[in-house]
Amino acid sequence: MKPRVLLFNLKETEKGKNLERIFTFLKYQVFYPVKDDYDYTLGELSGLDEIQKERIYTGEDFQEELMVLYTETEDQLNQALFFMREEKVTVDLKAMITPTNRKWKILDLYKEIKEEHEYMKKMKEEGK
Repeated sequence: MKPRVLLFNLKETEKGKNLERIFTFLKYQVFYPVKDDYDYTLGELSGLDEIQKERIYTGEDFQEELMVLYTETEDQLNQALFFMREEKVTVDLKAMITPTNRKWKILDLYKEIKEEHEYMKKMKEEGK
């Protein structure tokens, strides 16, 4: 199965174009979900799982950039991260689709990743 990447709040941005170039080169499928899609699971959004029913999300939103990857091998992940470093393209909030979070909706993942990111940032600041 082809690796996939979900890029939130990056469509039609310079960073989004750079990421799309990198991931297309690496033969990833690139998806740009929008707020209307937030009621689907990560598996559905990425095309890993079949959409069970059509639905439109009307709840809360988030504005931060978020990248969610699905790879079958560690090598695929390492290549993606290598090219992002080489091209100096960063996304603060990153996650992998796992068997555990595959059934989560994006806002559940976003809240989890955001909390972890804030914690790590605080720990880094306190360590200085």
